[in-house]
Amino acid sequence: MIDLQQLIYLKLVAECGTISKAAEILHVSQPAISRAIQRLEEDLQVKIFTRRRNRVELNENGKLALKFAEKILNDSKEMIDQIRALDRSRRTISIGSIAPMPMLELIPILNQLYSGRMIATELTDEENLERGILDSTYQLAISPRKIDNPRIFSNSWDFERLYFLIPKDHKFAKKSSLKFSDLDGESILIFSPIGFWKFVRDVMPRSKFIEQDDREKFSELISESNLLAFKTDKTIDREGISSNRVAIPIEDSSASVEYFLCCRIELKKFFEKLFKSR
Repeated sequence: MIDLQQLIYLKLVAECGTISKAAEILHVSQPAISRAIQRLEEDLQVKIFTRRRNRVELNENGKLALKFAEKILNDSKEMIDQIRALDRSRRTISIGSIAPMPMLELIPILNQLYSGRMIATELTDEENLERGILDSTYQLAISPRKIDNPRIFSNSWDFERLYFLIPKDHKFAKKSSLKFSDLDGESILIFSPIGFWKFVRDVMPRSKFIEQDDREKFSELISESNLLAFKTDKTIDREGISSNRVAIPIEDSSASVEYFLCCRIELKKFFEKLFKSR
C-alpha cells in the first residue's frame, strides 16, 4: 500500500536529483529514503528512477508518478486544512470590525452568552467586511451601515461619536462643539489602529497627523504634549481623559456612526440571543 511518506520522498528526490541531498533536507538517513523508494517501485511494479553514477532521474513512469504524487499531497494538505478549519470554526467565534471599541464591548457579551468558545477578532476595512461574512472568514461583523445583501442579516447594535481632545489652554477649549474644518491645518496625534475613523485624514487635508500605534505611548503623549487628538465617547467612558484636556464633540454628521451587527442569514438563529441582548 502506497503511503504519503513515500510520495514525499519521491517528490523531494525528483527535485534534488540525489538521495543524499534529499536526506540532508529531511534529516533522515539515505538508506531510509532508498528503502522507501524501493518499496514504492515494488508497489507500483515498475521502475520510476533511472540510476546514474551521481544522480537519479525520473523516467517516463516516474514523471507520471510524480504528477499523481503532487496531486495527492496537495489534496491531503487541503483535506487537513479544511477539516481543521471546520473544527476551529465550531469552537471559535470570529469577529471582523471596522472600529475597535464596539468589538471590545462585544467580546464580554459573547463570553457570557457562548461560554466555552474562543473569540477571534480582526480590525478590517469596510470593503472587506461583506466578503469576509460571505466566505465565513467572520461569523460576526460590525459594520458602519446596514449591509444590503439578502444573504446577510444586519441588526442595529450601537452608536459612537468622535470628539476632539484639546489642551485646556487652546483657543477653542471653551467651545461646546467643533467642526473638522475648525481645526484643519493643526498637528494632530492619532492612534493608528482606529479602523473606520481613519477617514479623518480625508476631511482634514491640511493637518499633519502624527501616528502612534502603541496605546500606552499614545496616552502618555496626550498627557505630556499640546498636540490635538481624537477620542470617541466610548473610549472616554472606558478610559477617561487627561486632566490637561477637554473633550469637545464634533458636529459633522460623519463624526457620529450607527453600528450594525451582521452575520450570514443561516447563523441568525444561532446568534439570536446575542441580537436580543440589546
